[in-house]
Amino acid sequence: MKNIWIFNHYALTPQFPGGTRHYELAMRFAQAGYSVAIFASSVNYQHPTESILPKGQKYLIETPHPSFKFIWVSTPTYSGNNWKRLLNMLVYCYQCITISKRLVVTKVLQRPDVVIGSTIHPFTPLMAQYLAKKYNSRYFFEVRDLWPQTLIELGILKADSVISKLLWKIEALSLKNVCGVVCFSPATINYFIEHYGLQKSLLHYIPNGTNLEENPTGEENFNEIFDSRYFNVLFTGSMVPSNRVDVICEAAKLIKPDKNIRIILVGGGTEKKRLREKYKDVERLIWMDPVPKTQVKSLLKKADALLLIQGKVAYGSSNKLYDYLSVGKPILSSVWVKHNDVVSRINAGLSVTPENPEELARAITQISELSVEEREEMGRAAIKFVKEYHSWDVLASKFLEIIENT
Repeated sequence: MKNIWIFNHYALTPQFPGGTRHYELAMRFAQAGYSVAIFASSVNYQHPTESILPKGQKYLIETPHPSFKFIWVSTPTYSGNNWKRLLNMLVYCYQCITISKRLVVTKVLQRPDVVIGSTIHPFTPLMAQYLAKKYNSRYFFEVRDLWPQTLIELGILKADSVISKLLWKIEALSLKNVCGVVCFSPATINYFIEHYGLQKSLLHYIPNGTNLEENPTGEENFNEIFDSRYFNVLFTGSMVPSNRVDVICEAAKLIKPDKNIRIILVGGGTEKKRLREKYKDVERLIWMDPVPKTQVKSLLKKADALLLIQGKVAYGSSNKLYDYLSVGKPILSSVWVKHNDVVSRINAGLSVTPENPEELARAITQISELSVEEREEMGRAAIKFVKEYHSWDVLASKFLEIIENT
């Protein structure tokens, strides 16, 4: 049996709000006969001032499957993007090294054959690379966010800054002795070919997906929110600058007063408090806290249409897109990159120019005026597409093929 270790600082189990990519993949790896361990931080990015672990406890092991261990490692809490968040990242790496060693010595874990490091932040792949060398394992680099390229494109960093140069150095080091680079978008593959001259055979496209076998819970929790007198449009996700929730709020102001349309915004994030205060007089906006992953699809199914919006980020793969597609609801898409905008291509909804509140307001009104039959047709197209290309079963099989054949 091959042993796979996955390091993702912000990996989550389904009882928490957020993406569960590695949980879903690991469950399928285990079902296919592999032994899997995920190492995740005890501090959830949605609630960075709280820890899953009680004070003084170094780690906690959950066992979702006999061959799958989910290991929470203790990291310090923080608030905001400051030195405490950096400390949280570095402590995570240190804890993973020391705790994994202890678990091998005590025979709780077997030495890994494969080590996967995922770039929620740039230090995790370096740590995974170190452990792969220590245990003479094969190392795979999974690229979620490009550091610093994504920050440069968002205008947060300048390309010639000292921090950018340091981050590029770390990125280059992360590619040393790599057996494969798993990318979330075609644009990332092109980036590594152009910037580092990597051979295409080393680069693999495994985007995000959805669990088509899921039995969602909590439907009764949302009955009061989704008032049938209104056409209910739903956004779920983090309210952070890169998701441009402000564009949704501006569009809500522009929808004609006589339209019985409500926009429900579900999630947390650094921008939520500011946006909620700024748009407190926009009555058609309804604000909700994040819900556990196990309840997300029950929530999505209650909506009449779903909102997908994203800032100018070229390299990521939307977590929510495939969950949206899987529930068979029409989607309003406002994103920059084509791999995250399949909606118009497969006739699963309407696509609009990104960061354009006027156009988004018109599209919301337009989709609300379609017949039920027209919206259901869009939903069927969405389900057909996601079953064929983005179920976690399909994506896990592709990932295992890469591990076995690279």
